[in-house]
Amino acid sequence: MPVSIAPPTIIVKPPRLLFLDGIRGLAALYVTLHHAALMIPPGELSGPGLTVRFLLRHGHGAVAVFIVLSGYCLMLPAACDSSGRLPSDFGGFLRRRARRILPPYFGALLFCWILIALIPDLGHPARSPWDRALPAFSPGVIVSHLFLVHNLSAHWLFKIAPPLWSVATEWQIYFLFPLLVTLWRRNGHLAAIAASFAIGYSVAALAIPLKNPALREMCPWFAGLFTLGMVAALAAHRHPSVIENGRMFRGGPVAIGLVLIAITCTGLALAGTDDRNFMLTDPIIGVLMAGLLVRWTRSTSPGASRPQLPLLRLLQRRWAVALGTISYSLYLIHYPLIALGDAVMRRWLLLPETRLWGLILIVAPSILLAAALFHRIFERPFQAAPENSGSAGQQRLPAVRNPAIMASR
Repeated sequence: MPVSIAPPTIIVKPPRLLFLDGIRGLAALYVTLHHAALMIPPGELSGPGLTVRFLLRHGHGAVAVFIVLSGYCLMLPAACDSSGRLPSDFGGFLRRRARRILPPYFGALLFCWILIALIPDLGHPARSPWDRALPAFSPGVIVSHLFLVHNLSAHWLFKIAPPLWSVATEWQIYFLFPLLVTLWRRNGHLAAIAASFAIGYSVAALAIPLKNPALREMCPWFAGLFTLGMVAALAAHRHPSVIENGRMFRGGPVAIGLVLIAITCTGLALAGTDDRNFMLTDPIIGVLMAGLLVRWTRSTSPGASRPQLPLLRLLQRRWAVALGTISYSLYLIHYPLIALGDAVMRRWLLLPETRLWGLILIVAPSILLAAALFHRIFERPFQAAPENSGSAGQQRLPAVRNPAIMASR
């Protein structure tokens, strides 16, 4: 009786795409400088200071880039497997994300609470941008942040450390991941993108009847940007035969229906709101970033024929990669330290222009050192393997039939 032998498996380790670290690092640095500049009202600046503040006003766009990168990196296991399978179930995926995201997040909460409790300038309103982080110790604020639901209410959204709202939004997007993967497998990329934007804009539209502006300010349409990152990973890494077999835009009627629903939900979300810019500009940023990720990934592949662009080479520099390594820690802790630096300079009665340059040239570089230390204590111990930055780490995948697939990764 013949013995059935299971197909051999090999360990495939996708290459670490260094430029992803560079993008993440520069985006986190830009967000830090953005918040430093926002500490000074534009009416108190003139000349070069006003120009610098104007150039640093797009911090929200950098957060949108983070979300696209997240979808790209988390889809790599499926993108690098010729069958499109993920290496484990949703429970395993969520546990890995929790191990990666939550310890530094809780460490940042503890760090902020200690600063607010011990430093009077941070514990009391002072007519500065930091005021929206207070109060930080009310029961609702504490519980909502511990369970990552603080982005669901305007009373909690920007408390403790305002940038933390996006951590909650991204965490909630993870729960859509199985649905998005299922839509992609059954109905193609277009259906997954349309559905994610429809879900996001539907939540934003509820802000009007529920009179809850947080449902719009939490940027639920980031689910669409996350999906654009997923699709970019598939387009950059999947073997061409998958696209040739119609996988790319399979399920036409379903996809078209979801696109129409997404457009309708977009209109409902935009109706009657004053802050329309992010709803329109974030998807544009998402599409552009997804396209760049596909192009740059192919440019760095072993068989690439075109020379790398200067910007791509810059993103792969050692300093940019190192900055990307601590980017999450930098994002988590920079805001209270900027507020502290500004409070100190206010006590010294420094002019607004001087405070701006002090925040940018002295406080921000000092925060990089604090972020490196925070990363070593709260982030690095929980990284079982280098989690991309471009690499999904070692995954056990079926043996690859076509060697061209291996060469393309």
